[in-house]
Amino acid sequence: MENYNWKAEGFTWDSKNMNYNKNFDYDELLGLYYLMRKRREIVELKKSWLAHFQGGHRQGKTISAITLGYIFDPTFYDHFEKRLCVSREQYADALDQIKRLKRRGCVIIVDEAGTSVNSSEWFTSWMRAIQSSFEVMGYLSPIVFFCSPVRDYVSTKLSKMFNTQFDCNRTSLTETTLTPYNLKYNTIKKKFFYRFPVVRFQNKRITLKRLVIKRPPQWLIDRYEGKSFEQKDEKLDSYIDTIKQSAILDTVKERVDLNVLVEKVTKNWRFFKDEGARGNKIKIDVSELKYQLELKNDLALLVKKRAEKILNKEEDLNEDNRNDGHSSKEE
Repeated sequence: MENYNWKAEGFTWDSKNMNYNKNFDYDELLGLYYLMRKRREIVELKKSWLAHFQGGHRQGKTISAITLGYIFDPTFYDHFEKRLCVSREQYADALDQIKRLKRRGCVIIVDEAGTSVNSSEWFTSWMRAIQSSFEVMGYLSPIVFFCSPVRDYVSTKLSKMFNTQFDCNRTSLTETTLTPYNLKYNTIKKKFFYRFPVVRFQNKRITLKRLVIKRPPQWLIDRYEGKSFEQKDEKLDSYIDTIKQSAILDTVKERVDLNVLVEKVTKNWRFFKDEGARGNKIKIDVSELKYQLELKNDLALLVKKRAEKILNKEEDLNEDNRNDGHSSKEE
């Protein structure tokens, strides 16, 4: 597909008309037949397609997904910014736009699925959104591609809905190799079964173990990067806010824990007493605090300081009371 004359309006393959201005080799034909079969399932058999693209950083996950999105859906490029989502709100906007088009087999891509800081909230909200959309809009056979480092990033309940997984590995600057798997979740054994897809070609059943995606045109990559950089800036701002908020909560938690620690030491100060200290003042051994309470040095010093202040203040009060008692007896 590297030399294929791409056009700005997407295209799809029609099994009844294979007259194209390109000579495909054997491997390319296998890939084409696999994609045509997926298209037939969506357009003719009215099935939905929920696929996951997984791989490490810069392994071509999203580029591969938008390439297939461009191929499968002629409306994908025209509505690119709406179809590439990172939030529930964007996903809802894409669904609304597809509903108005009333077109079967439209593509939505969820980029970096589940990798937000607050992942538990992501799991819950997206699971409901996807399940609801597939139930309500199933008649339009939507295609949703999730892109994330590993499928574990996506909630277990949501991942059970996937029917395809692509393991992505960018083997050069010009191509990414996808390892395709048909997924089937066994509700009895509570596990996924992975199967390579089988392509019928020239009266043979051929197991498809890889799908090579050539680098798409630069104008498609530029459009993705423009949208991606904008989204990543928004996510970075969200991450910074979340980290700052987390730091504040940790500080509050540390203050609460500090009070508990000081109270524990003052009540049981004999276990932490510095036996080598001189004078009448109660001294706390920092090493004992660090060892017995597993504290870091700075926190141990702070607990020592506050506990000694409380203990020695109580000791001074007790000493004053004893002195007052002696004075009364002498009188």
